[in-house]
Amino acid sequence: MRHTVLSASLVLAALAIGCGGGEGAGPASSGSGSAKAKTETKSVAPTATASEAPKPAPAPATGGVDQSKPENVLTALIDAAKNDDDSKLSSLCAEGKGDGDVKKICAVKKGDKKWAEFVEAFKTGAIKGTPKIEGDKASIDFTFGPDGKKSETMNLWKSGDKWYLAGF
Repeated sequence: MRHTVLSASLVLAALAIGCGGGEGAGPASSGSGSAKAKTETKSVAPTATASEAPKPAPAPATGGVDQSKPENVLTALIDAAKNDDDSKLSSLCAEGKGDGDVKKICAVKKGDKKWAEFVEAFKTGAIKGTPKIEGDKASIDFTFGPDGKKSETMNLWKSGDKWYLAGF
């Protein structure tokens, strides 16, 4: 019984290490792979090899958001409201850039007086169509509001390889 529990723990640990940083499956992936190995660590090698472990997703650009496409940034804003999660909002704006509305959105935090207003306005948000990109500027049509029927265009700008909210 101890062998089974320890082996399961090692498999889970190897998978967690393999998913966490793309560094491989850790120590459990080394060894001969023999089922008759003397140590319990080597006996789990066939089930925890790097080739069998799930491959990690590419690391997001900043703040947990993939900002390589303008639509990803607007989707992150809408998801923040839908999921009642303020953890990624500040990364959607570049410091000192953007209009007043965008600055307020990126600064709002759960517990603030304005948080409930933000959630109410954007939880029904949806992107409409495809982004229009011209150089380092983009615009995306979307809907929002308590009933999800208010139409607007979000403007974004690119700095380096990352897109940021500019205004709407």
